[in-house]
Amino acid sequence: MKSFDIERYKTTDRYTLKELAEAYRAGTVNEKSNLIEELSKEDLIPASLARIILQDKNPEPRRTLARHSPSLTLEDNEGEVNLIEIMLKDADELTKCSLYENPNFSPRMEYFAKATPIERLAMVRNPRVDMELISKIYDPEDKEISLSDADRTELVRAFCSNREIVTETNKDIFDHEDFMDAAFNVMSYGDLWEKALKWLDRNNEIVRLTIKTFGTRDSKAVTAYESLKDKKHAPLRKAIFENPAVQQTDYQKAYQYLDLLKAGLTDEDEWIRYICIATHPALSVEEVQKIIESKKKWEFRGLMFNRHLSVESMALVSDKLKEHDDLYQSEIRTFRDRYEAAQATQTGAIARAEEIVLEAVESKDPNKILAAKTDLLEKNLSAARQDLQKIKSEMLTGPTVFWYVVGGVIVLQLLRGCSS
Repeated sequence: MKSFDIERYKTTDRYTLKELAEAYRAGTVNEKSNLIEELSKEDLIPASLARIILQDKNPEPRRTLARHSPSLTLEDNEGEVNLIEIMLKDADELTKCSLYENPNFSPRMEYFAKATPIERLAMVRNPRVDMELISKIYDPEDKEISLSDADRTELVRAFCSNREIVTETNKDIFDHEDFMDAAFNVMSYGDLWEKALKWLDRNNEIVRLTIKTFGTRDSKAVTAYESLKDKKHAPLRKAIFENPAVQQTDYQKAYQYLDLLKAGLTDEDEWIRYICIATHPALSVEEVQKIIESKKKWEFRGLMFNRHLSVESMALVSDKLKEHDDLYQSEIRTFRDRYEAAQATQTGAIARAEEIVLEAVESKDPNKILAAKTDLLEKNLSAARQDLQKIKSEMLTGPTVFWYVVGGVIVLQLLRGCSS
């Protein structure tokens, strides 16, 4: 099939409609499907072409039309083409599946009740699937839809592959266009973890799939985590921290699960502690020092991979790198590069803070002067603490320790001599 100009078919007449029909008939199966997809992107499928596609003996073009057509009701001078009505009667099961997965079609309970097991798996992959239907699938006490535990597990697994809904659950409040959008998100997807936990100890696979895949609010995540403290639920606790939404490296998004990360810092599982340390966006200098003093290699490695440490905390980590021979040189180089970049940023911030003080003094505004000087003082104090830590580290390492002790002995002897 020769390439065609999509703009040409935005305004159709008998000539261009005939041209499209002939192009379709002359194409291979793949070329026909490609033509349908290209026209669907611009919602340009004419009713006359849809009639030809629906009569095609090969089901592949019908599947493509069912999956991608934005308009499910088409009209022209010859009448209406209702794709839903026609395709639900199609003998090809995958054509019906394709329709059920079309994001412009919303699968509801009435369709689910009549659908085959395979068609139901297509429905739960649709980004506009009725969430009341999903609630019934998750409900272990539901009697309205006759499903075995194995059926429900299979449907939940398919639902977890619904990328659009997974993305929606992973949004924080700042990702939404407005308050109503955020409220709709919470109402629609906010209790998936709660629904899954109803299956705890009856079908833990449903629990694992859900908490590993979908996002939730921090408070609900903490509640779920606390309910899984029993040793036998250790794999489920790990599933929480395997969730990509929890393992965020973006500073703002990491705060989305701050309380959960705090709770996981003391978990008995080494890997969970590592994830929490590596992801935590607000570890204090004191907490970093405590982690270093624990001398646990995976926790130290977590600090190395944490992209939110202050320069002062990074200095503490940098001073202990030589004590960990289990680290790869590439890991050490990456950390040192980030540390040097952070130091340069801090230096630049101090220089800018000094400029702001001068500007404030020139303005003669006492409030601006006080705010600017306070900001400069805080930045200088942070840098001073870092330098002090470096000096302490240098004093108490290598041969310096020996001379430090010798000097102390000599001073003590002199003091004793003076006292006598």
